Formats: sequence, structure tokens, C-alpha cells
Amino acid sequence: MKSLKVKLVSVVSAFILALSLLIVGVWAVGQSQTITMEGSVNFNVADKSLYVKDVRMQESMASQPYSLKEGGEFIPGFINTSFSMDLGDFVNNYGSFALYFDIINTREEQTGETVAYSIEQITTPSNATASVTVLDTNGKGTSKIPEGTVKPSEITSETPISATIKLIITSTPSTQVDLSEITITIIQFIPEVYDYFDFEVDEQTKTATLTSFNESLVEGKTDIVIPASISKNIEEQWIEGNAYTVESIGEFVFQGCTGLTSITLPSSLTSVGNFAFEGCDSLTNIDLSNCKSLTSIGERAFSFCRGLTTVELAQCTDLTSIEPYAFDNCWGLENITLPSSVTSIGVGTFSSCTSLTSITLPEGLASIGDYAFQACSSLTSITLPEGLISIGDGTFDACSGLTGTVTIPASVNEIGANPFRSCNNLEGIAVESGNSEYYIEGNCLIEESTKTLITGLKNSTIPSDIKIIVDYAFFDCDGLTSITLPSSLTSIGESAFRDCDGLKEVIIDSKYVYTNATSKTACGDLFSNSSITTVKVLTRLVQENHAYINSTNFPNEIRIEGEYTVYSK
Repeated sequence: MKSLKVKLVSVVSAFILALSLLIVGVWAVGQSQTITMEGSVNFNVADKSLYVKDVRMQESMASQPYSLKEGGEFIPGFINTSFSMDLGDFVNNYGSFALYFDIINTREEQTGETVAYSIEQITTPSNATASVTVLDTNGKGTSKIPEGTVKPSEITSETPISATIKLIITSTPSTQVDLSEITITIIQFIPEVYDYFDFEVDEQTKTATLTSFNESLVEGKTDIVIPASISKNIEEQWIEGNAYTVESIGEFVFQGCTGLTSITLPSSLTSVGNFAFEGCDSLTNIDLSNCKSLTSIGERAFSFCRGLTTVELAQCTDLTSIEPYAFDNCWGLENITLPSSVTSIGVGTFSSCTSLTSITLPEGLASIGDYAFQACSSLTSITLPEGLISIGDGTFDACSGLTGTVTIPASVNEIGANPFRSCNNLEGIAVESGNSEYYIEGNCLIEESTKTLITGLKNSTIPSDIKIIVDYAFFDCDGLTSITLPSSLTSIGESAFRDCDGLKEVIIDSKYVYTNATSKTACGDLFSNSSITTVKVLTRLVQENHAYINSTNFPNEIRIEGEYTVYSK
């Protein structure tokens, strides 16, 4: 491979773009400036592989480029041969303009060999600035003019360009600028050898999946870039090339790579596999901003990436779902932006992201999975979007930083058990008018059709017609001081009032609760670890066989007070 590199470098020299232009005038709106362009753009290159198909002028950053070929100022051709340009004079009111050189890179006529090019440097005059970039065929910035696909003799007017060189020139008011001092140096692009990656390719679709990464071969390199396309050189090594488009990162590829601090993903990426980056706890930056084709993030793809602080997903406009536990235990993650395309968030997706302070849920979101934001203790507020249909079990369980009121949209028709369990600082839950499935009464969230109490908050009062209280409905509700269990109750879940440290008094008006209070399966540790001092039971419910109520959890000293039998410590 080394001998091949030496050979390629020796046959390619830089080509220089020199513009001989004189700018005069006043840079002010309403006053014209005359830009005089003298001579042609000259290229100097050792071979003839680069063909200039068109040059386009953009007179201001707000205008559209137009072809100089159509006006006769430009003649297409290979650099160093038939290519020429004479722009003449034009007048505008702007202090900058751009030239776009549409390039076709070709393959050698006899051998078929081809070379890619990159911009090495640019020099500018002291009284002006200039910037140069290479754009791919979609108009996005890229690192190179890619390898050629046609031979010179095969070029026609229909041949697509390989890339575009964009040159922006800017000057200050009333300044003459000699643009012949601008020099752009373009050299051969030497593709990196990716011996630390392995890919699986599909010959039919010409796509590739990254299947493995050997961290020991990168010699301390912590900032990894995944190429958008790959080829194989004559030594059968993977290099950057245009043979296969990299669309997927497979399962477990970077799992446990503790030395990895930063990774740039290609714009061609469509999926990130299960467990792909799990346990990369030094990873502080994951750049997904260019991944507009990304459609899925797999299960536990970034879980336990504890160094991540920000994940930008807003540009991933094809992303529709985030799979279970994709970002769980990312302790350093502070904020995340989801694209409007996301319709579902999986089970535990952001669970235990303890530094997460804000997240904007997209308007198109239809479902939030069980425990999706469990233990996001720094999350202070959440807005559930219109159109949301389903909220899972314990979705915001232990989000102790939530304050104020959370509003359930009218569109929601399914809510799992305890979505706000242990949210001790949450003041209230509201249900939008028009929601026929749920309502709020006594600071409790209730399912209408079954009269099921789903979750309760501090200062709750259980409505008199409630039939079912689910498991852990008031678990860890420190603000609850007194509760009455109504006669309508037919079922009460396990640990419904467990760890309610502020609960002092329980009034039992429920035959179901009273008659089953000694049954481990019926009530279990219903009030365990609470600080109850008084349990009052309606006298009419007291039976000889129930002279005490589960003495493990309730006090067993009995006295009669009016209509109640009082058990107190």
C-alpha cells in the first residue's frame, strides 16, 4: 500500500485558481458598485482529469446563481486545455459574490485509474476575504471531489457533475481589490485506510453496514469519523471511496469502548443498531445533526454513555421511533431535541438520565413507553403534545424535580399505572376538556369507565365512587396526611400507600378493605413503612373475627368513638 501511495502522490501536483478581478465602488444599499472582471480563470494541474462543466455566478447571497455558459462568458473544457472564462463587467449593490465551478472528475482513458481531490489551502489579499468549500451533488459541504466515474471521451452534456467548488469573495466599502492574489490550492485526496473497521456490503444495493470496530488499532485516537462511503484498495483494505454507501451501524459495534470521546456519523446513515454504543462512558459528543436519513435508533444504542451532555436529533427528519432504553443511564445528558417525525418513544428510553433538565416532545408523538423518563430527577416540567394517544406505566416515575401542573391532552385514550408515581413536588394533574376517558377529582387521575384511580398526588382525596386503586397509586407520596377508603372500593393494589411518610390517619369505609386487611395477597404491605398513628373503621363493619387489622402494619389498640372503631398506637 505504501508504494501505491507514493506513486499516486508523485503524479499529481496542485492546480491553482487565479482570478484577475478589480472591484471598485461603494458598498452601500442604493449605491451601485462596479466589479470589473478581467481575463480568465486559470488552472494549473499535472493531469487532465478535472473537467469544468459550468461556472455559475451568484451576485448576492440572497439571489440565485445563474450560468455563465448560457451568456457565452464561459466555455466548458478540461483544465489546462480548452477551459476558458471571460466575465466582463456587471453592476450590483452588494459587498460579496460567489462563483460556483461545477466539476466532473474523470477516469484515466487507458488504465481507468482515478484520483479524488481536496482543497488544501486558500490565500487572500489583505483588504478582502475569501472562502472556498467543496459541495457534493446535494449541495452539502464535503471533504473532497470524489473519484471519477466516466472516461474523458464519454463526457456528454448529460454527464452528472462530481462536485462543486464554491468561492465566496467579500470586500469592505470603497475598496479596490486585486483578486489575482487569491489562490486556491487543490491536491490529491489520499483516502484513509479503515483497517480498524469492518463492513458487510450488499452488492445489489451498493450499501454497507459497519459491523465491527477494533479500538486497539486506532493508537489512542479518540475522535472517530465514520465515512459516508467506502471502497477497497488493491490490498483489499477498506478505504474512503464511492463503491458502497454506509447506511447502518450494526449491533454491539462500539459497545464498551471506554476510550471513545467523540464520533461523527455520516449523513448517509439510516439506522443505529441495538447496543451499538452501550457503555461508551467517555463519549461526550455524538454528532447526529447531518443524519437526515436516520430512521431508527436501536435498543440500548447509547445506554450508559454517561459522558454525553447533548444529543441533537432535530435534523433527523426521517426518524420515527426511538427503541427501548436507547439513552437510559446517560447521567450527563442535559437536553435533547427530538424531530417532529418521531411518533413513539420506547420503554425506558431516557430512564435514569438524572441531569436531563428539558426535552421538547414533538407534535406528532403518539405514544410514550413504560418508564420512558423514570428517575429523570432534574426534569422540572413536561408538556405533553396534542395528538398524544398513549402514556405507559410509570412514564415519569420518580421525576422528583417536576413542579406545577401536567396537562393530559384530550387525545389521550390510554394511560398505564402510576405515570407520576413518586413525583412528590408535582402540584397537580389536569385533563383537557374533551377527553372522554379520564378526569381529575380530589387531585387524583381517574379512568372514567372503570372508576380506576391511576395515580394520586399530595393533598389527594379519594372520590366516593372509586372502585379500583392500582398498585403503588400513592407510593412514596410524602404530602399525603389523611385518606378515606370509600365504600365503593372493590380492589386495592399492592403497596398503594407504601412509604407515605406523612400519612397519619386512615379512615376505612370499605368492607372490601376491612374484611381483607389480614390477607397478605389482598392487601399485602398496603401501608408498610408509613407513619400511620390512627386507623378508623366504621363500627358497622367490625366483626368478631376481625378484632384487629393486620397487626404487622396497623396498630391493634381498640376503642369506640361514635361511628368509628379506632385503632391507635
